[in-house]
Amino acid sequence: MSYSGFCVTLRECICHDYHFNDVRSGVGMNYLARIRSGHARFCGDDFDLFFDTGDVFFLPMGCRYCSYWEGDEVVWDSFAFSHFPDSGEYPIQKINSSAQIEELFDSLGRAGRVVDSETLGEFYTLLGLCVREMKAQGKPHERIVRRATQYMAEHHEADIAEVARHCRISESGLYGAFRKMGKTPVGVRQELQLEKVINWLQSTDFTVENIAERCGFNSVSYLNRVMKKHTGKTPSHYRKNALV
Repeated sequence: MSYSGFCVTLRECICHDYHFNDVRSGVGMNYLARIRSGHARFCGDDFDLFFDTGDVFFLPMGCRYCSYWEGDEVVWDSFAFSHFPDSGEYPIQKINSSAQIEELFDSLGRAGRVVDSETLGEFYTLLGLCVREMKAQGKPHERIVRRATQYMAEHHEADIAEVARHCRISESGLYGAFRKMGKTPVGVRQELQLEKVINWLQSTDFTVENIAERCGFNSVSYLNRVMKKHTGKTPSHYRKNALV
């Protein structure tokens, strides 16, 4: 359901025996979920978590994972939402439940709920209670910088606007996050590009022109300027050392 710019989806999910979900491309919403019967395993690049009957857990927008649901009858409440007013960055995690959290899950999971401000208020009351029990993963700007750096490492051709969109933040917000780390997005992207350049100079016989183009530099002269700025050396220095 959606209301006044907020998007919240409340649903009960049921499957039998076994269910597999591949979301390695990244989930498009935040989720609060509760397993009513059965159990599930969530696996990602840096986590492997098991959730059992009665467990409440949080799944952040953008999280990449595969999930495996098992049981004679697997039933879970799945509450998806786009607007997360809290400024923290939270990884996927189990949430310590309480009687009030359970009551709100039961209330929101009832069929036929009317889409209105009361329902949204009830949902964000639930979210607020859950956030109190959740553990943040580092400071927000550190998480943004990690996410942006990983994306730039995988997409050297991406401009800063695209990186900001991937991080779901404005360009000015992206620059602000990097500034708190004493860096800039452009500078970090150049460092990542230079790592590839240096590796190829030392491990291949590609021409400097070819390597510059492959690594996102529009000319050898521009590559020379950037490399001199960051390393104090030129491409020929790394190529000569590789040949020794």
